[in-house]
Amino acid sequence: MVVAGLAAAGAVAIALAVAAGGDDGGETAAPTTASTAAMPSSSTATTGPPVTTTSGPAAGSSSTTTPKVPGAPWRNAAVPRARVPAEFLEVWERATNRSTCGLLVPTVLPGMDGAEAKTSDVTDDAGWNIRYRKAGAIVEVLGLFERNPRPEDQKPAAFSKTWADGSVARYGPDDPGGPMGGNLDPEGSANEAVLVVTGQQCAYRIYDTLGKTHLEQVFEGLRFAEGTE
Repeated sequence: MVVAGLAAAGAVAIALAVAAGGDDGGETAAPTTASTAAMPSSSTATTGPPVTTTSGPAAGSSSTTTPKVPGAPWRNAAVPRARVPAEFLEVWERATNRSTCGLLVPTVLPGMDGAEAKTSDVTDDAGWNIRYRKAGAIVEVLGLFERNPRPEDQKPAAFSKTWADGSVARYGPDDPGGPMGGNLDPEGSANEAVLVVTGQQCAYRIYDTLGKTHLEQVFEGLRFAEGTE
């Protein structure tokens, strides 16, 4: 995907703009359904924590049970620097926001085994942009946007997810209006997310061409690179 420019995004909305640079050309791959998490060869294969579920009240009981909030995947052990693509570390180390925006990298990419690690320049090194690409399939993470955007830079999110550490993701189809103004199928189109991680001062923008379910699997594999949090 081509990053068109800088824009703010926030804890309660999907970002409208992306950072300049890259050669993706905005191409979108058909959605892929995969039950096995596969890793690019340059990354560590890790598995996100299981999502905790709770059953309904026992027979004869009038009490209700509130589902537990899942643990945040990025609170697991960091990815050793030796197993993070060197270009990812280089672009993060140049970024002026590196002290407040840790390098969050995907470690679970279903159906993208062998994907190529790539980066794009960000204007004035104001942030960083990393991605994995296999053919037309792209998973991209930007550490660039402001944590609290202006109201005019916000738009409603179709979905949201909260983790036990207070982090929140808002996400949905990249172009919810579609070319004819209709709603897009979230599983049949690229999805975009804004993830606000507790303790970080940026809002991470995540782009996934393989649909909503794939993006949610990517969430569970996000880890900080060692020494960048």
